[in-house]
Amino acid sequence: PLYAHFGESIAGSSSIRAVKQEDRFCDENAKKIDKVNNLFALMNDCNRWLAVRLELCGNGIVTGAALTGVIARRFGNLSVDRARLVGLSLTLSLSVTNSLGWMVRMSTETEAQMNAVERVAEYSRIKSEEKWLTEALSGGGSIDATMDHDGHDLEDLPKQGKWPTRGEVVLEEYSFTYH
Repeated sequence: PLYAHFGESIAGSSSIRAVKQEDRFCDENAKKIDKVNNLFALMNDCNRWLAVRLELCGNGIVTGAALTGVIARRFGNLSVDRARLVGLSLTLSLSVTNSLGWMVRMSTETEAQMNAVERVAEYSRIKSEEKWLTEALSGGGSIDATMDHDGHDLEDLPKQGKWPTRGEVVLEEYSFTYH
């Protein structure tokens, strides 16, 4: 709505100025900008909330790996080979935070894309209205000729031959004045 309103306002700016409605259109545009900014702020807040939670999880993993090394050293179970493994586990656990963030971003992106695929699949199963109506009015096909998709009665519809072939509005003896 924001870009459409802005484009339409620019295109009709001469008309807007002619009727002295500049302030109203500026106010409407400001309200639309505020709505968009509120949405971006909410999205940013959600991203920050998620980042803090993921950092907390990652820090918990790093702390666990570090404590494991400290406890093993304290009880004398830390040989040179095990010390290398503790160093490796600390290094790998530090990258967990980035991996968690990446996995969350990719899963939400995949979900969003699959939502679009699901929508396309749903629309592809919907029968074309023209084909459906032709079959319904002719009594052919597996469609109940007296009901539409929502179960509404088709008996009140005119038969196929009486449908208009094109849409037009004819104004005869019509006049208007400009005040």
